[in-house]
Amino acid sequence: MKKLYVVGIGAGDYDGMTVGAVKVLEKAEVIVGYTVYCELVKPFFPDKEYISMPMMKELERCRRALESAADGRLTVMICSGDAGIYGMASPILELADEYGVEVEIVVGVTAACSGAALLGLLLTCDFTVISLSDLLTPAEVIERRIEGAAMSDICMVLYNPSSKKRADRLRRCCELLLKYRSSDTICGVAQHIGRDGEHTKLLTLGELAGILHSADELTVCVTTEYGEVMLDRIDGITIHTGRMDADEMARFFSDSRFDRIIDATHPYAEAVTENIQSAAGSAGIPVMRILREADRHIGDAVYVQSVEAARDYLIETDGNILVTTGAKELSSYIGLDMSRVWARVLPLASSLEACQAAGIPTPHIIAAQGPFTDEINLAQLRMIGARYMVTKASGKKRRI
Repeated sequence: MKKLYVVGIGAGDYDGMTVGAVKVLEKAEVIVGYTVYCELVKPFFPDKEYISMPMMKELERCRRALESAADGRLTVMICSGDAGIYGMASPILELADEYGVEVEIVVGVTAACSGAALLGLLLTCDFTVISLSDLLTPAEVIERRIEGAAMSDICMVLYNPSSKKRADRLRRCCELLLKYRSSDTICGVAQHIGRDGEHTKLLTLGELAGILHSADELTVCVTTEYGEVMLDRIDGITIHTGRMDADEMARFFSDSRFDRIIDATHPYAEAVTENIQSAAGSAGIPVMRILREADRHIGDAVYVQSVEAARDYLIETDGNILVTTGAKELSSYIGLDMSRVWARVLPLASSLEACQAAGIPTPHIIAAQGPFTDEINLAQLRMIGARYMVTKASGKKRRI
């Protein structure tokens, strides 16, 4: 029977891998894994074929690994730490029967062990491991588990303590622990174990809680994955992704207990601004609005008040058109001869669906992520032979 190996690579450095993991990786033809993990092992096993995928593509990653193994290739799915502890072994086992593939799990060193060794806080008695990630487990369930462990006076190991989308999770954990544990309780923090930037710190629970409470908290709300990707490189912020109506905003503002809200939405997003004002008012939170002065009018440019007005103007013209006002607005261009229209949109599935719904021909879709330089804009205009480019006036200076 064809076999897929699921291997825990520990922290990712060669010295931290088990002998069994190294032997399997040495004989592998194909290595599948999260992009970061593939880059960690590639210097030690450079002659392999790598199939790497970003975060949030876990099931797709599993299927690609199983497909490769089903094709008869010696395939390894790699995970950090141990594959059976917050790793990919579970989804692989659930899917394996669909592909007629046998699965062998190769043990790795989980962060609870390697982190404890670095800190000198050895797990010599009973302990519990809890992940603070709420991607698969509701936040309220995580909090119940933390309180239960805190009441039992057992040693705790916390995985996934913080991320861009849940920067306050560790702070909340400290609040719960302090209900049952002394502020003098010893805590250890281990980061980037076995990698560049490895860091450890010993402190008390009270000190850790104080550090987390004193840090300024900033939450940035974006509507698309593109906005999330652009902000993900910035440390110290929490990112909320997805559109919200006024009621959803009100609940979010109230639950998050913000001190103030800054409305930095686009000048023409009037409905969003109204929702923000309404939601903040119901939650009793002050709002500051960032305003932008109008652009200076440019020579031959035609200025209209709406996308619909732009469409009506263009209907009376000839020549190709480059539309850059976003996928959400494309339905407003229906009525134009779409053989004239090229749409530049974000490289997202939802953007492509909007293009298809509006009748944009597939060869006329430019899926690209900005910012765009003058040179890129000119090259695209020349490529399609455009006589018109539709864009938004966004303003130039900002003031509050």
